[in-house]
Amino acid sequence: MPFRQEILYEAAQPALFLLDAVDAVFVWQGWSPTPLEPAASARFHSHRRSALTLALDYARLLDDKPCPVSLVYAGFESDDFVHRFPHWTTDHEATRCHAAEGRTCVEDAETLLSALSRSRFSLDELMRRPLPEGVDPMRIEAYLDDKDFATALGCDKDAFYSMPPWKQTAAKKDAALF
Repeated sequence: MPFRQEILYEAAQPALFLLDAVDAVFVWQGWSPTPLEPAASARFHSHRRSALTLALDYARLLDDKPCPVSLVYAGFESDDFVHRFPHWTTDHEATRCHAAEGRTCVEDAETLLSALSRSRFSLDELMRRPLPEGVDPMRIEAYLDDKDFATALGCDKDAFYSMPPWKQTAAKKDAALF
């Protein structure tokens, strides 16, 4: 059964699909026409990490020689990806949405997964907007090392997490980590 573009583009967006093309494995990422709320964004990044992990594990289990695994953004599908479909039309809304987020090319799944799986960022990185991909905007402080945590919030992690939630929120707002 050939791949069909309609299956990808008619799914609720943002969507993730894994496509086994025999000599390559693709994770196709749909688009979000409006920015996701912080909790939805964190969930989507978690799903994307899981999809990339699944695709890499799947490719390793194939009996043949190892094949490349790539993440393909809707609207920026490569010729290698598009030629596997009987018909393809570029979706300009998807292109616009991904371009606005700075995504414009196919990415190596292993490299991207490594970047998305980072658990520590410097205070400077977390003060910039937009936040690094994969950072949960509701838990920015969790990505700081002990030194930057104390610098930003004025206490160690144990003291911070023993505070009532309202006090944690106030401290994060004062430190611009919200």
